[in-house]
Amino acid sequence: MREKTVWIVLDNVQNCDERTLDTLDHLTDILQEQKINSGLVLAFNEDFLFQGTKAEQLGRRISALSARKPEQYQTYLLHDFHQAEALEYLRACLSCRKPGQTPEATE
Repeated sequence: MREKTVWIVLDNVQNCDERTLDTLDHLTDILQEQKINSGLVLAFNEDFLFQGTKAEQLGRRISALSARKPEQYQTYLLHDFHQAEALEYLRACLSCRKPGQTPEATE
């Protein structure tokens, strides 16, 4: 991940098995410690995110990181997400702009 830009995008992270969640947690550590041009986009469906699960713990950890390091981590809470909004959100994530922000504002 150091020589190339790599983005890992996962939806429904709450459904991942424990090994995958451990890997994502470890990748979060790597991204936090290293200066690399790569990242994770993790989407959780809060309707199926149960307290005390590894997925919920990972979500809380990322939320805490975004509060401490907003330049490095971002969290968004979305309600009634439709397909067009999902595409807008992914484009925004991959272009390093906030949803609703015009592409010109990031240049």
